[in-house]
Amino acid sequence: MADSMSIMLKYTGRSILQICKNPTWDAWLHAIAIGLFLVSSLLLARFIYLYPLSPVFDWAQASDSFLYIIIVASVAFFAYMVITWSFSLALILFLLSSLVSSLAEILGLSSGLTFGSLYYYNPHIEPRITDQLPLAIPLAWFIFCCTPLILLRPWLAHDHSAASAGKPTKLKHGILLKQVIICSLLLVSCDVYLEPISVYTGYWTWVQQGYYFGAPMLNFLGWFWVGLFIYSSFFYIQRRWFQHAVTVSIPLDGLLMGLILFWVVVAGTLIGYEFNNLLPLLLTSTMIVPFLYLRLWKERQIRTNASLSTSEQNGTA
Repeated sequence: MADSMSIMLKYTGRSILQICKNPTWDAWLHAIAIGLFLVSSLLLARFIYLYPLSPVFDWAQASDSFLYIIIVASVAFFAYMVITWSFSLALILFLLSSLVSSLAEILGLSSGLTFGSLYYYNPHIEPRITDQLPLAIPLAWFIFCCTPLILLRPWLAHDHSAASAGKPTKLKHGILLKQVIICSLLLVSCDVYLEPISVYTGYWTWVQQGYYFGAPMLNFLGWFWVGLFIYSSFFYIQRRWFQHAVTVSIPLDGLLMGLILFWVVVAGTLIGYEFNNLLPLLLTSTMIVPFLYLRLWKERQIRTNASLSTSEQNGTA
């Protein structure tokens, strides 16, 4: 927890200094994204204090507040994708994640095929896209689909360079497959702690109770297949029609990774307190935290290599 707070403060201060020194459009976009991430986190903290931690929890009162959080966070993640990828790719990911997830949710709500069993969302959650599907759900899918791209971006940047450097087609396909599978697995890790939270708050309910806080094990396979379709489509479109190189590192990353780590710990702690079960925190941490620290290591390695390359060029000159 302390490490995540120190990361957030360090990189937020660095971002503010860069904006003051170089007030360009890109710097202002960074400032907007930072503001939106901080506002959404404050709204989420207020929401947790007022509703899930209160003796009486009622979605009829909490629905609007939760939707505001999801909307602000969605705009923040969209701005992040614009900064690190491009506006076109950010829009493509948003459309892919929201449309594919909506279709998967509608199929799951009506037949139970997508996620292993029938389920339904709390009737007090409004507004809704259909009679069964709340508007917040596809927006939340977009947020969760962004998370693996954040954690893996140094590798994505390196793989993009390798795939664009005249490598054999077989190697390019191997790189694409690796990216899709790892991103899909990280997406599944998001649902590991969403399920117990949904049980506690009554956000959604499984008709037939499964083994993991009511969720059937096929639910996680459904998340994996949805992620597989979204990421395979996204990376294929990016490789096929866009040659935009992925930005390796930006000051906003520290704030965002700190917030991800912070809320994973908070959610896991609340779940552990309510259910006397730390399994969701352990499972999610096992999948996310190593990528978080390996990402920092990869960035440091890239910077070191870049510095050595620059020194060698200057020495040669």
